[in-house]
Amino acid sequence: MLILAFDTSTRTISVALLEDESPLAELTLSVDRHHSETLLTAINSLLSMSNKKISQLELLSCTIGPGSFTGLRIGVATAKGFAFARDIPVAGVSTLEALACNQLSSGMFVCPLLDAKKNQVYCALYNVSAASSPEVVISDRLLDIAEIMAEINAPTTFIGEGAVKYRALLKQTLAGKAMFPAPHSNRLMAAAVGILGFRRYQEGKACNAGTLKPIYIRP
Repeated sequence: MLILAFDTSTRTISVALLEDESPLAELTLSVDRHHSETLLTAINSLLSMSNKKISQLELLSCTIGPGSFTGLRIGVATAKGFAFARDIPVAGVSTLEALACNQLSSGMFVCPLLDAKKNQVYCALYNVSAASSPEVVISDRLLDIAEIMAEINAPTTFIGEGAVKYRALLKQTLAGKAMFPAPHSNRLMAAAVGILGFRRYQEGKACNAGTLKPIYIRP
């Protein structure tokens, strides 16, 4: 199954082509949220470089939140457009779950953090020690940074732009429990979105263009 996956929920844009769970090509750009100007160009470039056509796509997978409201709307609208045009299913994936996939080999808890301003973060907690997909411990939510720190009782890897922003506070408050990955792991990769989307499809959890919608968490 040929899958087009992309993420527009953060400062970067990431697009990927996959055959089932095998990535064929991936392109990630730091565009500081100029998503409307670059997403379609990035998709067209990826298809061209991979010698693939839109008509060959069989599944779409995109992040549906949390994240930038504008970025999510652009991503979901683009997925809807492709899905309507091709009459193919689309899978919505949690931004935080896809980000947690960057640490599947870490063998500990992973806490993805996205900055939500006002000392708040979009966050979740996953156990990645014994599964091929992140296992939810705390589901996606919006919390003060102090609230999520109070939930941490074991060594945990913090990733994402929120982890970069609050790194000093996390290290000071949680002492040896707060771990941090290499800088590149803080970027969400579309290949993970595609893999998770394919698994949603296999589980019968994909939807059609009419029912796909963003999940903002914050009203």
